Amino acid sequence: MLIYLMSNNPGVAFNIYDPEFAGIYRDTREFMAARLKQTDTVSMYEAIGEFRRLIVESAASPRKYHGTELCEKGALTGQLAVMARLCPAARPNDFAKELTGKISQQPEAISCERKAATALQSEINSMPKTMMDKVCRLLEQHLRTTSRNMNGQ
Repeated sequence: MLIYLMSNNPGVAFNIYDPEFAGIYRDTREFMAARLKQTDTVSMYEAIGEFRRLIVESAASPRKYHGTELCEKGALTGQLAVMARLCPAARPNDFAKELTGKISQQPEAISCERKAATALQSEINSMPKTMMDKVCRLLEQHLRTTSRNMNGQ
């Protein structure tokens, strides 16, 4: 839906790193997941309506989603740590080190980091080893490509 919106409206841009956007997107996904459990279907109109409702709600109370930013950074750090441990060539880069430094003294972030790491590790443990090897190769390839692109090569 968002890709369609952006492709048909060149002036529309989304900053996926904005805590407000991330919170609204996450809450919309949670709404859709709950709706699927209740009725086994989700109407796109319902999803769009919920997304719009959350946008209006966030405009009325702009600080609603900013508190979740620290938890999201903690969760990302936990996931990066798991992937770095499982994929030897995917060593933490400067971004990951900076992120870790920002949250290292924040109890909320540390809690989110542990929960995300545990959840990802559980998911990985249920995968066949061949699948994890494939995921590591894809991650390592992506990191090499991203690094080359950032260095202008």
